[in-house]
Amino acid sequence: MQTLQTLEQPASLSQQRIAYLESRRIDPKVASIDLEMVKMKMREPAEDLHWSTDQIEDAEVEYKRYLTLCILFPYPKHTIVPNKIMDTMWQREGRGQSQIQSLRDNGRNRSDKKKRAK
Repeated sequence: MQTLQTLEQPASLSQQRIAYLESRRIDPKVASIDLEMVKMKMREPAEDLHWSTDQIEDAEVEYKRYLTLCILFPYPKHTIVPNKIMDTMWQREGRGQSQIQSLRDNGRNRSDKKKRAK
């Protein structure tokens, strides 16, 4: 007979962490994306990453910097190629492309409004 393991839920993204990410010049909307479940999954031995907790925390910062750059410098005018760390987070997160598009659209709407106001 199999027994069910109790799954541990990570704490939600804290306001302190969001403030830290924003201090690293990450867009506030990107900073507030909760990747705690993704980071928990990345720590699992089955993921075969062998990354320390600090490396995973750093990867979150780099990934969110990448998302911020994608907003600031939208495709197709600009092409930003993620490094291996960013790409690993992107693959684990799974929602990256749709989130970037949504954030880009919001950024484009803001810049369009600024242009019209001039």
